[in-house]
Amino acid sequence: MNKSYLFLIAFVVLIAGCTTTEPAKIDANNGITISGFVVTPSETREGNLVLFDTEFQNTGGTTAKNVEVALLRVEEIWRDSFGHPVLGTPKQTVTTMKPPIPELNRAGTRSQKQWEFMTPSLPQGITTSFVVTNRISYDYNTSGYIAFTAMTEDEIQRREMHNEPQKIAPDVVNSAGPLHITVPEQGRQTLIIDNQDLSEQYESRSLSIQIENVGDGFPITPEPGVAGGVLGAGGKLSGTIDLFGAGAEFENCLGVTSGKTIRLDDAQITTRIRENGKVPIACGIKIDKRKWGNTAVGSVNLAFNIFYRYYVESEASIKVIGK
Repeated sequence: MNKSYLFLIAFVVLIAGCTTTEPAKIDANNGITISGFVVTPSETREGNLVLFDTEFQNTGGTTAKNVEVALLRVEEIWRDSFGHPVLGTPKQTVTTMKPPIPELNRAGTRSQKQWEFMTPSLPQGITTSFVVTNRISYDYNTSGYIAFTAMTEDEIQRREMHNEPQKIAPDVVNSAGPLHITVPEQGRQTLIIDNQDLSEQYESRSLSIQIENVGDGFPITPEPGVAGGVLGAGGKLSGTIDLFGAGAEFENCLGVTSGKTIRLDDAQITTRIRENGKVPIACGIKIDKRKWGNTAVGSVNLAFNIFYRYYVESEASIKVIGK
């Protein structure tokens, strides 16, 4: 093998190495994920400086905005490089972090932040560990779509005669993120429209839906007029729910009694994630039989566009030896 051929192989390998990109990592149940929160050194003497490094990435399906990276449990305990107590919660920000693009094998935005602080004051003879929490909060958006199958009474009877399925579970699709739209078992139904009895103009149906926190953190959406910006544990959601389908409109859904769009901020019933990580929605709709007509099989769909602020955390511990 001559030298020129060896050089060509080496050049090709070098180019391949330079053009290798990070694979697109998708996490269906999270937005921003913390890939590492490290303190260096993990053990030191009182009065020494310690580095806090955090690395995080958007692995969800939508853009993260107004990202705030904070260190908790350091205020007036740890000290700056001059030995003065740290006042306030140390924070750094990132304006936006784009999501991964799987079809292009492009990873989501990755970022890294760092602080350096002096250990807490500790007298000689005392050795103890200090825990520091890295909290990352950000604005995020979840989109979800539910398609319910609707059939006329005539179609149901025909299917019974031919032993064809009559109960068809709804199709549910969610964007990758920490909140998901789901349909509990009792709500997985086919909507039946009685086209044989036209004395009643509308067919009323109740849909059972829930929004579920499937991520590693919790929503902390700011609420106007609330001290500190967040009520209790948080969990409030904003956004819209849109209804689609021939002759379909809301009848009693979150207190909304008409129309095809619900604005969560204006609804009579507040949409707030509960302690169990879920918020149930009993959504009453009605379908105008005249507009539905003789359509044997159709769809009644709900589109969710939910906005919220969310946080995730990671902890690190450092052992300090007093002197």
